[in-house]
Amino acid sequence: MTDAASENSKVIRAEAESVPTTGNAMPDLDILEMPVEGVAAFWLSLKKLCDLRRGKKIMAEEAEYTAEPFIRHLLLIGLEPWPEEAVRRAVEAKAATIREGYRRKLALMRLGLMSLTTRENPRLTLTRMHALFPAMALDEEKLLRVAQGLMKSLADPGADRRTLLGVSTRLPPDRLMVKLLFYAVHSRRHGAQSLRELLPHAGSAAFVEGLTMILDGFDPEFVRETVQVSHEELLLDARRKMEMALEMFLAIRARLNYDQIYTLALSYIP
Repeated sequence: MTDAASENSKVIRAEAESVPTTGNAMPDLDILEMPVEGVAAFWLSLKKLCDLRRGKKIMAEEAEYTAEPFIRHLLLIGLEPWPEEAVRRAVEAKAATIREGYRRKLALMRLGLMSLTTRENPRLTLTRMHALFPAMALDEEKLLRVAQGLMKSLADPGADRRTLLGVSTRLPPDRLMVKLLFYAVHSRRHGAQSLRELLPHAGSAAFVEGLTMILDGFDPEFVRETVQVSHEELLLDARRKMEMALEMFLAIRARLNYDQIYTLALSYIP
């Protein structure tokens, strides 16, 4: 085994040991941004729990506490006596649907970031954003009012800035739009550099990466191209992590032993 493979092996085993026990699932589980080793560790930990207790009961408990949509879907399917081929079709359909949602939300983030470089009227930015979700009924005036209301909420010394300002693909589209519009409004009123103090609360690395480059004075076209490439790679990585999660789930369902599932996971680790 190479040094890199050995190091990955240690990481997976260590993380599998550290995953909380059932009934206390990790609240920030996010298959888009968490490393592939973390996803593997989750399923290895679940395998250990299934070896100790009834598998269906474990999956039901994990599904109750897991908010991550793809993993939750897998766990819920684990409660059904479906044949493997039906499971694959259902899971692959869900994976494609979730990735399409990620794609649109990442595109929203890019629109929000580019509006900071052009100082575009937030109403125009919102119109661009709405085009990504044409079937969604949006009250644009209300969204703009809520975004402006965040400015007032931010002035409260006790405000939870992470909750108020955190940008994430886990947010519903309309709430994500509000957060992004807030940054646009704040930048137009106080200047882009006023956003620097908000960086620790800005949430997803998929957004913070671009915001940091803008504040550091990078050329807008370079920022746009770099962030787009980064987002495309995130989606490719998410696809691989979803494929790994499905195979590990099916291996647990088929009662393969821990070492076999561990070896399976290594097949997806760079």
